[in-house]
Amino acid sequence: APMTLDTVFKWIKEAVEDPDAALSRDVIRKGVAELQRRVSKGEPVSEALFRSKHDLINKLKESGLADLAEEVDIAMRASQLAKGFARNVQQACLDGQTMESMDHYVKTVVRGCDRKGWMMRRVFIHHLSQVAARSLKAGDQDAADKAEQS
Repeated sequence: APMTLDTVFKWIKEAVEDPDAALSRDVIRKGVAELQRRVSKGEPVSEALFRSKHDLINKLKESGLADLAEEVDIAMRASQLAKGFARNVQQACLDGQTMESMDHYVKTVVRGCDRKGWMMRRVFIHHLSQVAARSLKAGDQDAADKAEQS
């Protein structure tokens, strides 16, 4: 069986904590790439792992690896956004917005995805396709109901 995300995270953290080890930088880079790959494929991140992200991000920054810290941060944010969409959390979902909330939604969720790059955009575009599919189903049901009434 492949390593769990928790193990990938642990190995990155241990490599950052032991920068003099021969393969330390390699383990960190490959670990972050693996984390991104799996999160972008929709593998869920546990709450415990999400809560421990700040510690790893800070350690990466302190080690002069700000670029990798940013990549870990984006992967974790994308994972949380995908989880919000999957659970139909109203604040996260486009079709949960009202006229009053839409402006805030665009400023936070949509612009956040835009600023944070491709992984966040991919998660959001997947959500848009699901919203469209739900909308079509609802439209088909409305049409069917109207046809029965006539």
